[in-house]
Amino acid sequence: MAELAYLAPRLDVHKIAPGDVIELPDSTWEVVKTDHTDHSVGFIVHAARTWAYLVDGIVPPPETAERLPQCDLLILEATMDELDETHGKNFSVQQAVEFWQATGINECILPHYSRHS
Repeated sequence: MAELAYLAPRLDVHKIAPGDVIELPDSTWEVVKTDHTDHSVGFIVHAARTWAYLVDGIVPPPETAERLPQCDLLILEATMDELDETHGKNFSVQQAVEFWQATGINECILPHYSRHS
């Protein structure tokens, strides 16, 4: 949590971990593991629609991937390109599209395509 210490004067920051469930009035957020770092996580959100937010990593671990077919929407990153030094830790656009298609989920959003111009 040291990386978020600068937020302490403005927010009440809480640790989260895979398996945690956050109940809000109009949705339930399940914390799931991603595969970017030891501590990276994503979310499966149950609201009017069920969707997964997995923007930190590449193919998620099996315990997360097996939960995805229940989703209506998948949000993935696609930041890696030929100039990216984090090769193997982030999806390329092609890898993200292939992963999405393999899930069988009807809709996917790729929030960003690259961090290089």
